[in-house]
Amino acid sequence: MPKGKPIKIIDYFRGRLAFNLKHFVAILLCIFVYNSLTAQTDNSFFTQKETFAKTSPKKLALRLAHIGHFQNHEFNSNLQHGYTLPGFQLIPTMAYQLDSQLLIFAGASLQRLYGDAQWFQAEPMLTLSYFTKWGRFNFGNLQGSLDHQLPETMMGYGQVLQNRQETGLQFLGNTKNTSYDLWLDWQKAIRPDDPFKERFVAGFSGNWKAINNKHLQLAIPAYLSIFHSGGEIDRSTGINATQYNFNTGLSCTLGKIKAGILFDFYEDESAQSIDTFRDGWGQRAYLQYTGKVLQSELGYWDAHQFQAPQGEVMYQSLSRKEMGRSYFFRKMYWTRWSLRKSFNPQAEALFRWGTWYDVHQNTLDFSVEIYVKWNLDIKLN
Repeated sequence: MPKGKPIKIIDYFRGRLAFNLKHFVAILLCIFVYNSLTAQTDNSFFTQKETFAKTSPKKLALRLAHIGHFQNHEFNSNLQHGYTLPGFQLIPTMAYQLDSQLLIFAGASLQRLYGDAQWFQAEPMLTLSYFTKWGRFNFGNLQGSLDHQLPETMMGYGQVLQNRQETGLQFLGNTKNTSYDLWLDWQKAIRPDDPFKERFVAGFSGNWKAINNKHLQLAIPAYLSIFHSGGEIDRSTGINATQYNFNTGLSCTLGKIKAGILFDFYEDESAQSIDTFRDGWGQRAYLQYTGKVLQSELGYWDAHQFQAPQGEVMYQSLSRKEMGRSYFFRKMYWTRWSLRKSFNPQAEALFRWGTWYDVHQNTLDFSVEIYVKWNLDIKLN
């Protein structure tokens, strides 16, 4: 199959990425049919931002954070093999507030897969957080993975189970109408004559609320991820590689209903193409309805040569099931709904069902997921 022609940003504004209005109208009609029964799907269940919160000066606290998971993914398309992932994560941590601005955070990340006695991971964690009037600076383990609030096209929610811990530098800022996250995740370090390249990811996640009141919120997000591997002291024969993902769009929230459209861009600036495509784009429209317990989302995805190293596999244009197979154009509809039950402030459960229909392949993929989470906080002095 011949390679596609390079995509230029100007082509997008000239209509090459023009959104097909009939798809968005169809989604609108469907969501209002179902809105009495369903609610918004989100990934806030997996975040652990409170772990880094300030405590009283000179206070020592212990937290045990647990997530149990059972995922079953059935893929009929050629994007990826189906799989089942049962197991748990346990993150014991201790926090000590030195003064009003400095917090020391230490612990470990433990993970186990059920049915495999030899599969066990343990990672040490250590973070120094410095608080200012502009935000918070983290050095060491970051508030990473889904806490970056990146869209699924750039950060798949499976990262929280497969690659949760990030280490490096991070600054988190928050004002009345703007929030942002700027980070550097150093994934692979090198020493002289190592046979591999160093690797890091730099990113930005920001959200500006143009309108923000109790009746209406209009937000403009911007997201950027930079993936680089290189180095000067290694003896690897591989090439230096740099890839970019960028996303922006518009979202509108009116009461319990939220609608949005997001535009994704991919660029490969490496000396040689890393993942077949030099560039690509995608557009995603969605509608959500938020209730107290039930959550749902309906959406449409249209893409050309789109890639994202950390993104959800369902949005990719390269197959992970059949090496070398690529899809220059993708069109997909999806729906997800979930039931989220809170038992008390420390414990809750989540049941999630998702289906994805690929128009070009005429295939239907689905997943069923069950999660339980509990947090135990203990004051030690």
